[in-house]
Parts: sequence; structure tokens; C-alpha cells
Amino acid sequence: MLVFNARPFANLLLALAKNQEPLTLHSDRLPDNTVYAMNSASDEIASHCDELDLPVSAEMARNGLKGIKSFLHLRLSMNQMMNTLLIELNNRKFYAPTRNMWKYFENSSLFGGDVFANFPSANEDIQEAGTCLSLDRATACVMHLNRALEVSLLALANAVGVTKKNDWGAYIREIAKELDARMKSSGVRSHDEQFYAEALANFDRLRHVYRNPTMHPEKTYSIDRAEEILLATKAFMSHLATHLKE
Repeated sequence: MLVFNARPFANLLLALAKNQEPLTLHSDRLPDNTVYAMNSASDEIASHCDELDLPVSAEMARNGLKGIKSFLHLRLSMNQMMNTLLIELNNRKFYAPTRNMWKYFENSSLFGGDVFANFPSANEDIQEAGTCLSLDRATACVMHLNRALEVSLLALANAVGVTKKNDWGAYIREIAKELDARMKSSGVRSHDEQFYAEALANFDRLRHVYRNPTMHPEKTYSIDRAEEILLATKAFMSHLATHLKE
């Protein structure tokens, strides 16, 4: 994906403006220092066009704006350059987060240091969830959050000795079975076991409310709802990170 950065675009406009300055000269032949400056400017314009993925304009800058000696040639070349640029930009769209969503875009530690350190396998999905939210892809955001949550569910399973399963339901059943067996054996839950039991109850609720419905195409989310789910997931995984790690 091409991420819009305003600076290369502004630099391109500035470079074009500099190249147009000699057009105000009245001499038919351009001074040697202006010819030298034009040749350097053409490389700068081409570089900015490359950054903005405008290959035709970049090629035009490299080949059409060099070696110009006269005022007439410069004027014709600059008109052609501007027309080429406008044609390439005509059907292009550039996307960027709004200011209130910038905090979510490509944020590698969106859920904080403890979650980042304790659940490293979830880091990519957490970052993608935030980026999707910032680019108005709400349902994709929730999908990534479910993937991140599964990492912490696996950590919970490992903490109580449950082996890898194929789905959330199997994990939840086996973890519950193990915790119930421990309770029957000792007659009381330890501090950790109480934490695990409460975490498991939350996972079961999340499975029914978010995880399972999101797997079906008829379920979609608004940006506001996805943001609420993201913040709730952040709080839950931060809580889990106080006792669990991969």
C-alpha cells in the first residue's frame, strides 16, 4: 500500500515551481547556470515522483527536463510535465488516518509494554488491528483482535497444562475441566487458579459475543464499535499479562 506523505508531494510542487522560475526570463537562450540548475532539479522532481509512485511523470522529469537550452523549449517541456503529472494523478487516491486515529496507525506497542513482552506472537495482529481501525476497516480490526486474543488463550491453556486444541471451544472446555478437577482435589482455589477461572469466564463470553459472530460474513462493525472492542481487548490482555506469558 502506498501511504500518503504530504512532504514528498509538497516537495514535488516546490521543485516544479523552481523549474518554472526561468520561464519569466525574456532571453531566448537560458543562462548556463540556469541550465545546470534545471538538470539538477529534474533529478529531484523524478525522485519525488518515484516516492509517489508516478512512473510516467518520473520518466518525463528524467528525460524531458534535461538538456534544455532555450526559453521556448523549457516552456513546452514544463507544460508537458504538468500535463503528464495531472493525468497520472487524475484517478489516484491517497489514504491517511485522521488526526484522532493517528495513535492507532502502525503502533507496535498499542497494548503497552507488558502485553508486547508477554504475548509476542500477538504483536503483529495487535498492530494490524490498530492500523485497520485507523483506516476505517472496522471489521478487519475485530478479526485481528480475535487472533491476538487467541494467543493469550493459548497462554492460559499452557499455564494449566492443557495441550494445543483446534478451536476456542475446545480450549475453554479442557481448561474448565482441569480447573474443576483441581478444585475438587484441593477443595479450594489458589490465587492463580481463581485468576485463571475468571479469565476463562471472560474468554467464554468473548467467544460468544465477538469471536464466533465475527467469523460469519453477515456480521460487521462500525468504527465506534470496533474502537470500543479494541480498548476492551487492550484492558483484558493487559490484565492477563499480569499473570500469564507465552
